[in-house]
Amino acid sequence: MRFRLFVICLFMLIPFGSLHASEFLQGSDCEISEEEVVNGTLYAICRTLTVAGEVRGDILGAAVNVTISGQ
Repeated sequence: MRFRLFVICLFMLIPFGSLHASEFLQGSDCEISEEEVVNGTLYAICRTLTVAGEVRGDILGAAVNVTISGQ
């Protein structure tokens, strides 16, 4: 229940007029593999977020556990 409320509050803070998501991940386990490259902003709402690849931009989101081993 608290996680859903947090997600709703997070979306209320995002100005939707300028939302240019290159990648949007949502679910229990989200992963950017070693071979993947995300150009632009990565939006993620996950229980576990793993970034082993490359994100050429910002990461914006909510997660309980985050592992970033890529660039």
